[in-house]
Amino acid sequence: MNWRIAIAAGLVNLLAWAGGCAPGAGDVQAPRAGPPGSQDEGYTILLMVLAGSDHVNQALRYKQNTEADTGWKDLYVVHKEDRSELYRGNYPTSAAAQKDLRGTKQYRTKLKIQPYKQALVMPLPGKDVGPPRWNLAGAAGEFTLAIGLFKDDPSRGIIGHKQYAVDNVQELRNQGLEAYFLHEPSQSLVTIGSFPESSCPVVRGKDGTFERKVVDPKLQDLMRRFPYLAVNGYQEIVRVRTAKGRKSAATPSYLMAIPSGAKP
Repeated sequence: MNWRIAIAAGLVNLLAWAGGCAPGAGDVQAPRAGPPGSQDEGYTILLMVLAGSDHVNQALRYKQNTEADTGWKDLYVVHKEDRSELYRGNYPTSAAAQKDLRGTKQYRTKLKIQPYKQALVMPLPGKDVGPPRWNLAGAAGEFTLAIGLFKDDPSRGIIGHKQYAVDNVQELRNQGLEAYFLHEPSQSLVTIGSFPESSCPVVRGKDGTFERKVVDPKLQDLMRRFPYLAVNGYQEIVRVRTAKGRKSAATPSYLMAIPSGAKP
């Protein structure tokens, strides 16, 4: 699901075709829903992601210019705070979108540029992604171990955090692990396990403060096996303050309560 916003060699021509930068930079519109369709329709084609202060205007120009060139009537734009995403179509399955995907990738402007050759099929914006039985909302326990975080990062070609998280859960479950996803508007968590309150009771420490102590051997084993939180598939290195000064360290995995409001 990799996506590159622009190829440097063609960036100047692309911007020229799209109309360059125009007044109105900073005008941010609220996110919009996808095109109308039945609830069974769940896939679309992502053509391009535009970031920067003028992303709203540039995305609309791409849409207008493409419609004028091709006659396509199914283009739409989803505006977000930091970017705009140009989409095409609404399909019941991923397979149903393949013909239009090929045509989208092959499209050339009058300048002989293929602006959408990295287009890809993905779930409709806002659509629930992943089997319900893998959703942390359905887990019966009180605690789970958070080991992964996915969030959209257009600058690195990462769009579709929900699908990335579901794919990661699939890989973990293929290994025999009880993995879950928890989708949020801007990110998705990947967790392992569903543990009762007794797995990590509250105890009083030597200094008189209270804290949770992990006593479940299975949970202890998972914490040893997954000591770090993977962010978009990689260890995240952060600067932390210690008694001896600041140093670099990987973000650890962490025990979290399964949101009580999420449970059926």
